[in-house]
Amino acid sequence: RTEIGVFIEQIFLRILESGNSTYHHKYRVLQVFYKLCTDASTALELFLNFDCDVEEKNIFERMIDCLSKIAQGKYTSVEHANSIQPHQEQELKILALQALVTLMGSIVDWARRMVEDQKGSRILDGN
Repeated sequence: RTEIGVFIEQIFLRILESGNSTYHHKYRVLQVFYKLCTDASTALELFLNFDCDVEEKNIFERMIDCLSKIAQGKYTSVEHANSIQPHQEQELKILALQALVTLMGSIVDWARRMVEDQKGSRILDGN
């Protein structure tokens, strides 16, 4: 568990937050985050194991905050003027936004399945 947190914080988030990281590195990290966002149970595990533990760092919050900043263009072009072209910055914004939208959709789907499972177990129990 600790290794996952260190990996996300020390590698992935640093790449996204650094003005020295290349477009390709940032894009690959965003692809990993997008993949994490497609599975609500994985995302919720990150939240429960890190953000809900007072002795751990808020890894999930930082990941979402970073995606949000990229999607909104808050990492300015000036930071990336040497390594990222405007059309590449636009691609990063879109991928970050897609990750956030996908996360919301996967959480909604997960919640619906939980409700359906509860209804199904009540029917089986005769309640």
